Amino acid sequence: MTSSRANVAMVVFAGVLFVSSAVCSGADEAAVVSFEREPGKILISIGGRPFATYFYKSDEITRPYFAHVKSPCGIQATRNHPPIAGKDETDHATYHPGVWTAFGDISGNDYWRLKAEVRHERFIERPRGGAGEGSFTVLNRYLNNAGDKTVCTEVCKYTILARPEGYLLIYEGTFSSDKGEFVFGDQEEFGLGIRVNTPISVRYGGQITNAEGDKDEKGTWGKASDWIDYSGVIDGKKVGMTIMPDTRNFRRSWYHARNYGFIAANPFGRKAMKQGPESEVVVKKGEKFHLGYGVLVHSSEAGEKVDLDAAYKGYLARTGQALREAGCRRVRLETGGLCAAASAAAKSGEVGFQFRPGRLLISIDGKDFAAYIYSNPEIPRPYFAHVKTPSGIQATRNHPPIPDKDDTDHSTFHPGIWLAFGDINGNDYWRLGAKVEHEMFVGEPEGGSGRGRFTVRNYYLDAEDKRMVLEVCKYTILARGGYYTIIYDSTFSSEKTDFTFGDQEEFGLGIRVNTPIAERYGGRIVNADGLEGAKKAWGKASDWCDYHGVIDETLIGMTIMPDPRNFRRSWYHARNYGFIAANPFGRKAMKQGPESKVVVKKGEKFHLGYGVSIYSAPKGAEIDRNAMYQDYLKEIGAKR
Repeated sequence: MTSSRANVAMVVFAGVLFVSSAVCSGADEAAVVSFEREPGKILISIGGRPFATYFYKSDEITRPYFAHVKSPCGIQATRNHPPIAGKDETDHATYHPGVWTAFGDISGNDYWRLKAEVRHERFIERPRGGAGEGSFTVLNRYLNNAGDKTVCTEVCKYTILARPEGYLLIYEGTFSSDKGEFVFGDQEEFGLGIRVNTPISVRYGGQITNAEGDKDEKGTWGKASDWIDYSGVIDGKKVGMTIMPDTRNFRRSWYHARNYGFIAANPFGRKAMKQGPESEVVVKKGEKFHLGYGVLVHSSEAGEKVDLDAAYKGYLARTGQALREAGCRRVRLETGGLCAAASAAAKSGEVGFQFRPGRLLISIDGKDFAAYIYSNPEIPRPYFAHVKTPSGIQATRNHPPIPDKDDTDHSTFHPGIWLAFGDINGNDYWRLGAKVEHEMFVGEPEGGSGRGRFTVRNYYLDAEDKRMVLEVCKYTILARGGYYTIIYDSTFSSEKTDFTFGDQEEFGLGIRVNTPIAERYGGRIVNADGLEGAKKAWGKASDWCDYHGVIDETLIGMTIMPDPRNFRRSWYHARNYGFIAANPFGRKAMKQGPESKVVVKKGEKFHLGYGVSIYSAPKGAEIDRNAMYQDYLKEIGAKR
C-alpha cells in the first residue's frame, strides 16, 4: 500500500494528567507538591499524600512511566504495578505499567514492546516543589533496537499542580534529531496509554465513554473524540481516568480502547485503526515535533457525576489551547484549521430551494450548492450537477464537460451524482436506452437550518415508453460544518408487474468528480478498509469509498456511503478517470460470485439508500470519513 508521508516542521509533546476532586478529594491550591528521589524513580506527593511514582530507570521496563497513580481520595486509579496474581489481570505486565507514552515504530524501532530503549539521560531541571506547584524536566534518548545508535531525543517537562478540582500533571515535550530524519510508523500500539485498576475495567463492571457518548470497546475503538473516559466503582467511590489529546497535535487521536482496562490515544496508526491509508509522520533533521495529551483521573461519590466537558475546557485553558469548534467536534471532521473557517456553516447552514424550468436549485447559506435536474431531454433520468464544496470549489465534473479542461468521456452518462440501473427487465436506464420520467414533487421542498428535504415520484418507462416501475425518492440535504451530505432514500414498486434488477457494472449510485482530482491527474481513491487506488478498490465491498484531490491549494472530495439496510453490500466500480459507482446488484460483473437477479414481486416494495458527503479543507488536512459515515448512519437511523 502506498504510504502517505507527512513532513512535520515542529512537534512539542504536551499533555495533561488531571486528577479530579469531588466529595472525596480535598485538594486545594495551597497543598504542597513535594518530591522524594530514590534510585531510578521519583515519589510524588501532594499535601503529604502519595500521588504517583515516576520511574525513569528500570531494567525490566526500558521507558519512563508513572505507576501507583492515586485519585484525590487515595484510591488507586492505575492497575497495581507489577500486577498481583489473583487480584489483577496480569496480561501486558511490563507494557502497561500505569500511565506512559510509547511508540511501536520509530524508524523501525519498537519502544512499546520494549525491544528498544528510551534511556533517561539526565534531569535538565531537577524536581522543585512548593505550595500548589512542582515541576521537573528530563532529557530522554531513544536508542535503536541494537542499542548502539540514537534515533531521536525528547525533552519533556512535567508540572504538577494542586488545583481546586484536583491534581493536574502537565506534560510538555519536544522530539528532535540533529543526526537525521526519523519516522513515526503506523500501528495500534502508539501514543499515550493508561491501564486502569482492574476492578474498574469494563469486564468487571466499569465503563468506557467518549465525548460523543459512545460506550465501551465496541462503541469507541478506532474513533476520534475530544476525550475518552474509563471509570468504575471501588469501595463505594467512583474512580476513573480520562485521556484528552492536545488540540494542537498534528492530527486528532483515535482510541485503542479495550474492555480489559486499557486505552491508548493514537494519532499515528491511521491504517491500524482502520481510518485510511498507511501513515508515516516524518520529522526532518533539525526539526522539532509537537504532540500532546491529557489524562483526567477523577474520584467522586459513586452516585455523582464528574463534569468531564468542564474538566476538558479547564485543561485547554490551563495549557493555552483553543476550544475545538462545537460543530466540528460534533461531526468529527478532522481538517486542521478548517473548523474556524467552517464555523459559520456549522452554526447556520441554511438550506434553500428555488425552482427553474426542469431543475431545482439548492443553496446553503445563500451560496450555490447543487442543481437537481429532473427534466432534461438529453439525459432522461434525474441527477445532481454543479455540486460544490463548502469552500465553493466544484466537486463534480463540469456539466456538460468542457473540452481541453475536462475529460469528455461519458458526457451524458456521468453528469455529476445520479442513481441509475443498466438493466431492469431488460431496459437500460444507465446508458439512457430507456427513460425515467419525473411525475411530480410530493409537496413543496422544505428548507431550513442545517437540512432541507424534498420528495419526488419517478416512473421507469419500458421499451414502449409505458410506466413500469414507480420510484418514490426522498432527498435530504445536510449542511454540516466542513461538509454537506446528500441522502437518497428510494422505494421501488409496481402494481402492474414483477420487475428484475439484472447484473452489470453500470448499476447503483454514481459520482463523477471534478477532472483535476481524478486519480490520473493526482487525485486519490480510498475505501473504509484502507485500500487505496482504483485497482485495489474496484470490486471490493466497504462501508464507504472516497475520491479526493487538491484544487487551488484546497483539499476537496466526495464520499459514497451505502445504506447498511440495503439488501446487499455494495461493490465499488472505481475508475482512475474520476468515476465511482456503488453497486450491490452486479455480483458477477464485479467478479464476486454467480450472476445476480433481484426480483421484486408485483405489489411489493424495494428499498435502496445512499449518502454522498461533499467536503473541503486546507491542503494536507486529515479528513475523518468514518465520522461522516457515522453521522450519516445516525441521520437515517441505521447501525452498521
